[in-house]
Amino acid sequence: MQLLFFAITFIVYLIVRGPIATTLAISAFIADLAGYVLGLVDPSKTSLILGYAGLIIAFVMACYALGYAALAPGVVTVHRVLGAIALYLNIGLMFGTIYGLIWYFIPNAFTNIPSGARWQAEGTIVYFSFVTLTSTGFGDVTPLHPIVRTLSNVEAIIGQLFPATLLARLTSGVSTALLDPGPLSWA
Repeated sequence: MQLLFFAITFIVYLIVRGPIATTLAISAFIADLAGYVLGLVDPSKTSLILGYAGLIIAFVMACYALGYAALAPGVVTVHRVLGAIALYLNIGLMFGTIYGLIWYFIPNAFTNIPSGARWQAEGTIVYFSFVTLTSTGFGDVTPLHPIVRTLSNVEAIIGQLFPATLLARLTSGVSTALLDPGPLSWA
């Protein structure tokens, strides 16, 4: 799984390039590879932290690339809208990964996390992340630890501001395009 995220990070790096993307890609590669190799040799908390760090850096890089492409100046296209949607979903997955790392070290950081198979717990944590990002707030899973509460507040704020900012950006691009006699590009 870690190598899959590295491959995706590398593909994003090939598309974006630049000093920030290069730094993030190298950091994600080193952390992910070190975590993977250490996990094979001697699984420990260090290998887990490095693996999660690689994933989180990869998500940050993907957010950077998607945000740069989706919110850049220019004509609003379907690709920009899809990129913004992908960015929003990527933010939810990134927070889910951060919550998963915290849950590994502080198992009682949330309420109602299944104690069975690890995939059930991780699925519930990703569910919590998207419920928080969208401000649905069902209340079936709640943060107990102060760090998780703080992160969930940050995620909820991002979840509210991102669509507002995106709509403002898209409507300004459409209104500018409507003033221009050229056609609006949806291709």
